[in-house]
Amino acid sequence: MKKEVAIRIIGRQLRDGTWEEAITETRGKYYKDEGIIYLFYEEADEGAGVCKTRITLRERGMQVNRQGAITTTLLYEMGIRNNAVYRTPLGALEIGTEATHYIVAEKEDELTVDLGYKLFLNADEHQEATLRISAKEI
Repeated sequence: MKKEVAIRIIGRQLRDGTWEEAITETRGKYYKDEGIIYLFYEEADEGAGVCKTRITLRERGMQVNRQGAITTTLLYEMGIRNNAVYRTPLGALEIGTEATHYIVAEKEDELTVDLGYKLFLNADEHQEATLRISAKEI
């Protein structure tokens, strides 16, 4: 069954000893099939166009697929470094992700995901980062 949900994503990155935070709030859809949870949403970026996002939550990790102004497939798995190309209107970046913690909590009308990860840029340099995703039925 698909549900309409309000989605809130808080992303934090540690840069030069200071946490930087970005918040995204939007509406989307929640869908669960055979134990796998999906969140779908669209967001518009000024001057860059629309980006469609699908978040897939499995027991072993999370995958984020984005198509549009930003195009990428990011995979977050515990203790495994996954590399990807992150394409933006300004160019492409090669990045890596490695989950350090991953918790999915599901209630009847609410979903919460807490993800901690290392974000690798320029080969082996990395930053600590977190994502907190909440989806509440509308």
